[in-house]
Amino acid sequence: SVTVLKRHVALIQAERVILVRKMAKGKLMADLYEFPYLEGEKCTTSQLMQWIKRSFGLSVESMGALTQVSHTFTRYKAILHPFRFAAKKKTEVADWEWVKLEDLCLLPFSSGHRRLVEQLKEEIS
Repeated sequence: SVTVLKRHVALIQAERVILVRKMAKGKLMADLYEFPYLEGEKCTTSQLMQWIKRSFGLSVESMGALTQVSHTFTRYKAILHPFRFAAKKKTEVADWEWVKLEDLCLLPFSSGHRRLVEQLKEEIS
């Protein structure tokens, strides 16, 4: 049977860079990049903003939602609810990196997060 994962993905942008991290070796999706996300049924924009502040120490403004994406891998189906945020200031975040928007397409992402990269490019270009 397939396990459904609901993920609220935070696309955090500061100037022309976006926050991503590379999955650790030995983890599912090892060596792929991903955007920050919060697992769970329901999540409001303000809850996401509080989570970003707590987890990353970033103050952000909401820039609205993008189109929901779903992708299936091994025995999971991930439903991604993407939201865009603008960080007021680009600060270093441990284990995460800021990558230029135009360089995102050079990084290996899972198919779901890759589709979010495509959406971002359309939004920002």
